Amino acid sequence: ARRGPRSRASPGMSENNVFADPDAPTPAPAAGGTPAQTAPPRRSLSQWSDGSLLRCFRLLNLMNGVLLITGAILVFIAGIVTPSFASVTVAAYECAFGLMMFCVELNIANIQPKLRENCGFLFTFLGRALFVLFAGTITIAMDSWISWIVGGITLANAVFNGYAMCVHPAFKKGGRFHAHADPFKGMSTGEQEVAAYLRKNPDVAVRVGSTAAKVAASNPDLARDAMRGAAAASTPAGGASPHPA
Repeated sequence: ARRGPRSRASPGMSENNVFADPDAPTPAPAAGGTPAQTAPPRRSLSQWSDGSLLRCFRLLNLMNGVLLITGAILVFIAGIVTPSFASVTVAAYECAFGLMMFCVELNIANIQPKLRENCGFLFTFLGRALFVLFAGTITIAMDSWISWIVGGITLANAVFNGYAMCVHPAFKKGGRFHAHADPFKGMSTGEQEVAAYLRKNPDVAVRVGSTAAKVAASNPDLARDAMRGAAAASTPAGGASPHPA
């Protein structure tokens, strides 16, 4: 039997890809004649590592805390809201909530015990998300366009916290976390982050040290009070020595 003519493979087809669309456009070659490389696909939230998710939580809540404080003050400076008992009270709550979020996420060793004692709900994933949600509703109650923007961003942050707990594998059965787990367990403190930054940037550490030495030389009383405060902060309750015999 006579064989028909063999068709030429189109540029978009290979011998192993017989189902490819012959009319599909081929990638344009990059400079130098090499084929253009496609960008790597973006990872979904469920594919993030546990550490990346915790860092994202921390960064978003830190910025959210600063935003709450700034928004509560800005509405009065800009004259958008007329000072009254109700507006000042709501702004005070907004500032307090923002300061709580900021201090909690900094994870300062000298502050965390007090916060855990009085605001234990902030030390669970679910409690923190509900707190952010409540802070957003309080902010919107200021009834100004700035408050609506700040409150909307805060509510979006709360929704993100809740969504991450629903879809991330670390919160599934058998995962590393759960809704009532401590988000700061194993997380570095603010002092550790500063120390790590100074180790990576020794020139900054030298400038800070020289500035501190100049301030101490010009204000000896202030330096003496600072040293006493640091010694008192490092001494445990009851006056016991921090280094037992």
